Order: sequence, then C-alpha cells, then structure tokens
Amino acid sequence: MSKIKPDVLQRLRKAKGCSQKDLANKTEAPKSPKIDKQTISRLERGIQKKTRARILEQIARALGVDEAVLTGEAPAPKLEVKPQTLMNQLNVRIGTAARNQLYLVARRYGLRPSRIVELSPYLFVCAAEMSLRQRQKNLDDYLIQCSQVLNAGKRIPHLMPQLTVGSDPDMDNDVNRAVSAEQNSINASDLFGDTTKTDAFDIDWQFNDETANPFEVYCRELASKAGDAMIFDSWDGVNSPTYRVCREEAADIVGGDTDAAEEILAGHVALNEMPKEIRESGMEGERLDWARKKAEEYRKELEEFEIDFNALFGQKEEVAE
Repeated sequence: MSKIKPDVLQRLRKAKGCSQKDLANKTEAPKSPKIDKQTISRLERGIQKKTRARILEQIARALGVDEAVLTGEAPAPKLEVKPQTLMNQLNVRIGTAARNQLYLVARRYGLRPSRIVELSPYLFVCAAEMSLRQRQKNLDDYLIQCSQVLNAGKRIPHLMPQLTVGSDPDMDNDVNRAVSAEQNSINASDLFGDTTKTDAFDIDWQFNDETANPFEVYCRELASKAGDAMIFDSWDGVNSPTYRVCREEAADIVGGDTDAAEEILAGHVALNEMPKEIRESGMEGERLDWARKKAEEYRKELEEFEIDFNALFGQKEEVAE
C-alpha cells in the first residue's frame, strides 16, 4: 500500500476550495462508497500511515490529479488557493474605532486581523459567562450578609424591628423583589440587566444604561486588571462599545503624538484609508500630518452635521409651537 503525503493532500483540497466533508462527498463512485470525512482528516494529519489502493484512486479522481501526485512520486501542479471559497466572507459593519483597534491589536501581537476576529466569539462568551458568575457571587454574598445581619440582630431583640430591612427571610417587599429580579436576570443570561428594570419594581427603577449596567461594570473591572493595555469606557448593549486598546501602537504610527493617537483610537481617523505609500514610507511625520488632516476633516464634517441637524429640528419645533 502507498502513503498519501498529508501536506500535498491538504494543499490540493484547499486549492479546490473544498472542506474535508466536501472532498469526502466527491469521492463517491457508482461501484465504490464514498470515503468518510474522518478518513480524510486522518490522512491530512498523517495518522493513517498507509492508504488502500481504492481510497488513493478515489481521492485522486476527486481532486483531478494523478495518484503519483498524492504520494509525492510526481510533482504537484501549480496550486492557486481560492480564499473566498475556503473562507466565508463576514459582511459585518463595525465602527472606525473598532476597525482601527483591530489593526493595532494585530500589529501588537503579530497576528492577522482575521485570526483575531475568529477568536472573538470565544472571548466574548468568556467575558459574558464570567460576568454572570460574578453577578451570582455578588448576589450570594449579599444574601449571606443579610442573613448575618438578621442573626446579629437577634442578639439585640429590642432593636429587631429596625434591623430586618433587607434581611432574609423577613426582607421588605422591594428588596425581596429586587433580589428575585436579579436572580431571574442572571438565569436568563441577561447580560445588561435590562429585565431588572421591569421585574423588580412598580416604581421608576432605572440605572444608567451606558455606565452602570452589569456587563459594562464587569468589562471595566476586567480592563482595570490589564494595566495600561486597555481602558473600557461604556457599553449599553445597543450602541457600539467604547474602549481603548494598544495606545502605544497607535502613538507609534504617528511618531509618538498622543493627541493624534487618541484621534485614531476614537475612530476620527480611519487607518484603512491611509495611502499605502504613506503607511509604508517609514516617515512618521508624513503619517502624523495625514492623521491630523483627517481628524480636522472629521471635526468639520461633524460641525456641519450639527448645524444642519439643529437647523432642521429647530424649524420643526417652531412649526409645532
């Protein structure tokens, strides 16, 4: 039996724009059952040392090459990988600030931006689940302390009526409902605590969505543990989050100018719009001048928008009066 070269098989498969499952399906023939995906995987990882003649023939036919190419006895044809068929294009709109900082993170750690994006669902679930665990711990600690207050109050029975508020099992009604609402919110994975506003009280119970919701608070605490590497400002779960990462890398691009670096981190300057000749010139002064010019253009556009906005809605208010 021959042995298929793992790297050759993988490169040929990718050049055809096939997943392992796609290739397995293509090996099916009238007189031969298709090869399963697990076999393709083992062959590409080099786990399957020898390959049966039938499997070698089916894979070679599916890939459109001679069997000798797969075994390394003949040179492989020039391979042109089709990236769009290998990777699903993610058409997601993100803010300029996030796009800039994605570039800066990639620059800081020497990774392609796509690799960072691929990890983002995992990291988000980590942050989300840890924030829920922290909320559960905070709630449990609160109930334990309430119980301790109640037990301590029993030692001074003449003051007990004044010490039972917020203690278990004799909490006042509002506190009891607030605790129940928070527990339900945690159980429902309600990261931003939205349901607590309606479940806890009949009275107007509100908190600042941008700076006091539980997930934002957790993200800010998490950022504080990372030193100067990151700052988390706010996120209400509806609008884009505001944060700062990789300040040093941003400043490095514009020759250490901290004001220009802030413009980049705030999204007032789009790094992807920087001309290639300026980006790769190595002239920090040119990059700084370009960034300052773009920041000024941003401010002018913002001023014009505010003027138009005020004029439009000012007229509507006059009509309404």
